[in-house]
Amino acid sequence: MTTPTPNRITRFEALVAQFPTSEVPRYSLGQALMDAGRYDEAATTFVACTTLRADFLMAWVLAAQCFVRLERWADARNYAVKGLALAIAQGHSGPRGDAEALLEEIEQAGG
Repeated sequence: MTTPTPNRITRFEALVAQFPTSEVPRYSLGQALMDAGRYDEAATTFVACTTLRADFLMAWVLAAQCFVRLERWADARNYAVKGLALAIAQGHSGPRGDAEALLEEIEQAGG
């Protein structure tokens, strides 16, 4: 992971403000927030990405990861299930494995 810095977050916040309808800077902001351990804000940012572009596979998977960290099991499951479905539909084995691992983690946690 990249070392989190306030400047990195600030830079991506500015890009989100400049391009509010683009999922790309928002996704980068979510990654920066996640790297900084700000999982609630990161989850909100990734959810916004999925609203802007419903087939944005990695936004679904990373939102699920954030929700797992926050122990928001129902949200984690919903986003992981959608991420898994997109990974299968898009033929991406790496994210498919990530989504499957998240679902297993959620199940083990009783969520």
